[in-house]
Amino acid sequence: VAVVQIDPENPNILPYEEIEGSRTQLGKEEYLWTQAKKLQTRELARRVVEKLQLADNPLFTVPPRRGILRDLLGDVSSALGGLFRGAAPAGLDERILTARFQARLEVRPLRNTRLIEVSYASPDAELAAQVANTVTQEFIEQHLESKFNATARATQFLGKQLEELQLKVEKSE
Repeated sequence: VAVVQIDPENPNILPYEEIEGSRTQLGKEEYLWTQAKKLQTRELARRVVEKLQLADNPLFTVPPRRGILRDLLGDVSSALGGLFRGAAPAGLDERILTARFQARLEVRPLRNTRLIEVSYASPDAELAAQVANTVTQEFIEQHLESKFNATARATQFLGKQLEELQLKVEKSE
């Protein structure tokens, strides 16, 4: 289990308020739930699977045992299906990996706090801890990348505005 603190942030990229005030800020609880949902996205799962190279980890790729009869029936079924479909792919599909990852991930906002608990179920406690920590690290990194990109877009916009204003001033002079 890992815990991440979600602090409210200013929705404006620029240091001034919008004149018409058309933006409405989410309530604290809605913001916390929004961030919790972002922790469960397919993109974040893909990033963690890739970073930890979980596709190569047998503890991750081998499905958990469900019982002798169910496992045996599943093996027979996939063997018979393989006869009719042809050879199975060497590695698991990215969608399957991320779905398997998401099925083992639990994200839970803690009541009356700004904390979100991230837990991951695995037969290996070390892997579970590593995954939970990596999810929170990648979430923070993804958030910072998003902020950086928004700031870059705002800088580009303001640069264009500045150029236009300089041309207007030159024409006026």
